[in-house]
Amino acid sequence: MMPLQWKKFIRQILRCSALVVSLLALVACGGGGGGGGGGSSSDPSVPATDFVSIVPTANPGPDQYVETGQIVQLDASSSTTSPVGGLLTYSWDMNLPANSSAVLLTPEEVTSSFTADVDGVYEIYLTVFDDATGVASDPVKTIIISENSYVSLFSIDGDGSALYESADGVYYLTGSQFYATITNDSELTFRITRAELYNGTEVISFTENQDFLGGSEFSPAESLIGVFVLNKMIKNDGFEFRYYISSPDTSETFIVRYLY
Repeated sequence: MMPLQWKKFIRQILRCSALVVSLLALVACGGGGGGGGGGSSSDPSVPATDFVSIVPTANPGPDQYVETGQIVQLDASSSTTSPVGGLLTYSWDMNLPANSSAVLLTPEEVTSSFTADVDGVYEIYLTVFDDATGVASDPVKTIIISENSYVSLFSIDGDGSALYESADGVYYLTGSQFYATITNDSELTFRITRAELYNGTEVISFTENQDFLGGSEFSPAESLIGVFVLNKMIKNDGFEFRYYISSPDTSETFIVRYLY
């Protein structure tokens, strides 16, 4: 026989357990209020309350590659307000390459322009302001690169083996090695598509092997060391190590040379 005090204790535990189960059932049903009043609805037609950003988004357009002297057109029409926003106002600004006196026209309109008056890299910044929320976007940068400006984008250095001089000219010997180190000095990502060794009259060796060329991306501050080895003696009519570098965003290709 179970002692009386144990029976009372067990009955009390069972009452408490029943009370907890009831409370859990009420919570699961949204409070159990008749007719759905006061509880959260499971009706999918009632939207949940989400966090909404009121910050607009500036979009100054893609990077561009242009000829020196060309008028560069800028368009911010792809910028967007927040879901609760109103009309946008615009502010263009830029950093110029050395010796440039370029000026942004209509810098407070949705479109702007300037003339790329020297070779180099033009950094363009766009900020948009939402008049309904009073909030400005973070400045967003795009880059304009003018003709022949690869000297602002890449640096290259190299070395070659000893020469053999004869009556009819100067030759590089069989086994001569030609090194060239190229560095991406820009803030852009490119792709090295080809490397070749040129002797002044013809291409004597080349590769398009991506394992040799560092893979699919040539990132900012990245360096690549290339080497070619001659399998015969070749006359030096102006040896060059050449890298062909393309932009993933455009069809523009830069040829960067090291002359030995």
